[in-house]
Amino acid sequence: RPPPPPGGGGGERSGCPRAPGLYDAVTAAEPAARGPFGVYLDGRALTYARRDCAASDTEAAFFVEAAPLGARPAERFEFDFRDRGARFDDKCFVRFELPDYPLAGLRTGQLAGGDLPPVWEASLPVADPSFPRGATSWYEDVTAAEPTVRGPFDAYLDGRTLTLVREACSGADVEPRFSVHAYAADAGDLPEDRREAGFETLEFWFGDRGVRYGGTCMAQIELPDYPLRSVRTGQYDDAGHLWDEEFAPGAEAWLARFDALAAREPDARGAGFALRLEGRTLTLAREGCSAADVADRFFVHAYAPDGAREAIDFWFRQRGERHGDRCMASVQLPPSAARVVAGQYDASGHLWEAVLAVGE
Repeated sequence: RPPPPPGGGGGERSGCPRAPGLYDAVTAAEPAARGPFGVYLDGRALTYARRDCAASDTEAAFFVEAAPLGARPAERFEFDFRDRGARFDDKCFVRFELPDYPLAGLRTGQLAGGDLPPVWEASLPVADPSFPRGATSWYEDVTAAEPTVRGPFDAYLDGRTLTLVREACSGADVEPRFSVHAYAADAGDLPEDRREAGFETLEFWFGDRGVRYGGTCMAQIELPDYPLRSVRTGQYDDAGHLWDEEFAPGAEAWLARFDALAAREPDARGAGFALRLEGRTLTLAREGCSAADVADRFFVHAYAPDGAREAIDFWFRQRGERHGDRCMASVQLPPSAARVVAGQYDASGHLWEAVLAVGE
């Protein structure tokens, strides 16, 4: 069986002088669930208690399934009475310490052994709308760092875990659906049906991934495990998007690359964009860049020495990033490219173009 969480559990042993007093204190409350053992929930302490307890009852084994808020899967713990329990007179009790994170669900029961179904099982109420279990420590852990980006909900990114936090939060603030768009650094990492769009859409209702206590709302979701170019999060309703904010994981490295390229004289210019070649990589970069500057489609036409052309068309969001007023997109040229024409176009035709020779 998997071991219990560090520091968890630790019921009193038979004969411990504290056992009768602890039993009486726990069972003075109403049980959270009833069965052969009454199940009592007090903070993070889960206690199983039984009167008229026979010696055979001390052979019992229990399980706990704790489902965290957010995208993490449920954790399952199994343990024996003899490791965490005590029996005195005709009373038995077992004590288990729950993990210290906000819980979306909690299920427990008594194992029957082998592949047999549990002797009994019960789902326990864990959602206190005014103060969910562990919410304070979760909030403090998340907000100890500066937010990755500020908005109606501040976004905190820790590894692949994205947490959205809003203070002075009402029920109306969490009614609209949330959206998270994860833009892949390489479109080939995306599911096939999302490669043209360049991003994967993750959507959720606050009730599925969030918790609200006092005036604070928090929701959590796990981002895909492939390299990400940027993440856009927000909310929408039937009328459309209510708000959105975009940020890039690892923006520091992106900005350092932008500055390094900006220190070099461009190989060509067009409509405020500086075009530079690094081997077979063509980079288009612009300072003082707005969303309107990258709204139109880009094209790169690579010509071989014999005049054969390979056309690469893309939207900026598929190959580029924008941080503040800086934009940069990169394209890999085919090995045969000797001359390149790059620019932007719309329904009326080419808006601008620049020509550069590869290898010069």
